[in-house]
Amino acid sequence: MRAINKYIFIPFSIILFAVAVTFHLSGGTIFSVQSDSMVPLFKQNDALVVRPVRYEDLRIGDVISYHNPNNPKMVVSHRLIGVNNYTGNIITAGDALDIQDAPVSARFIEGRVEKVLPGAGVLLDGFHQPIFIGLTVYVPALLILISEIKRLARSYSHGIYHLYSYRYKH
Repeated sequence: MRAINKYIFIPFSIILFAVAVTFHLSGGTIFSVQSDSMVPLFKQNDALVVRPVRYEDLRIGDVISYHNPNNPKMVVSHRLIGVNNYTGNIITAGDALDIQDAPVSARFIEGRVEKVLPGAGVLLDGFHQPIFIGLTVYVPALLILISEIKRLARSYSHGIYHLYSYRYKH
C-alpha cells in the first residue's frame, strides 16, 4: 500500500507542480469570485481562470477581469459592454446587475476570463485561513515526520545500522 501511494503521489505532485509553473509563466491567474454579479455564468465561491489579453483583442461580450481603480487589491470580473478607443476606457457590467460600471482605463485590465471552475473559489479563499494552512501544510508535514521517526526506530531495532569504531595503530 505504501509503495502504491508513493508511486502515485510523487508523479502526481510533479505533474501538478509542472502545470502550475507553466500556467504561471504563461501569465495566467486564478481569481476567487466574491459576489453573484455574474449569475448565471459564475457565482460566489467559483474560481476564474484569467489569461492576459491585448487591448486590441478585446471584443464586446468578453468577460474580463480588471483591478478596481479605487481599490487596486480588488479585482472585478464583468462583461465588456463598451470600448472608447478615443479615451482608452472600457465599460463593463455584471450580468445580474441593472446598471453598468463606471468607465475604467484599459491599463487596469488583468485579462480575459477563459474558464470557470465551479466551487474552486472556496479552496482559493481557504489558503488565506490559518486553519486551512495548518491542515494542508503542517498536518501532512507532521505525519511525514512521525512516519520517518517510526521507520528509523524500526531500522535501529532490527540492527540494520551498525556503528563501527576505528582504532589507529601508532
